[in-house]
Amino acid sequence: MTTLYQFGLIMVVLMISQIIQTELNLPIPGTVLGMVILLGLMVFKIIPLKLVEKAADVLIRHLSIMFVPIGVGLMTVAYLMEGHILALFIVLGVSLVVVMVTTGLSVQILIRYMEGRRGDK
Repeated sequence: MTTLYQFGLIMVVLMISQIIQTELNLPIPGTVLGMVILLGLMVFKIIPLKLVEKAADVLIRHLSIMFVPIGVGLMTVAYLMEGHILALFIVLGVSLVVVMVTTGLSVQILIRYMEGRRGDK
């Protein structure tokens, strides 16, 4: 399976999720919905991991490049943040703690689950 084909598969899922988000007027971004749909397809073994693994590795390897447009966009509206710096840092700090705790707990649950599955075999 070529990497280009895998990118195409990911793009098809993204396009479908964008259509669903637009048509149903859902309050979550189509890209997030696409990740959830792709995860569901892989969990239920409709799409095996090997069909998107190479493309996902390429995307993860070059993830930092994808933050450049966001950074440039923030610089163009930096004046809107004046006077709100303390509030922004509080929100960022709380969000950081929530993400770290959620990730840590999720990994612990997943490790226990995987250890339990190995014990079953």
